[in-house]
Amino acid sequence: MTRDITMCASQTCRRRTECYRNEASGTKPDPYQQAYFVSTDMTEDGCEMFSPQHTKKYVKEDHAN
Repeated sequence: MTRDITMCASQTCRRRTECYRNEASGTKPDPYQQAYFVSTDMTEDGCEMFSPQHTKKYVKEDHAN
């Protein structure tokens, strides 16, 4: 669940399956406290708020030597 980002509920955005902010990409919103955009600024290039999916998993490195 993600409460720390503003989600997008667009069903027409052509990049919704690639955008971390849209549930179509697999991101699960918090069912109780989730912020959503009221509207998004769509251009020919896409949305200003596009956030690509995180493809790498970041692991905290242990630097205690």
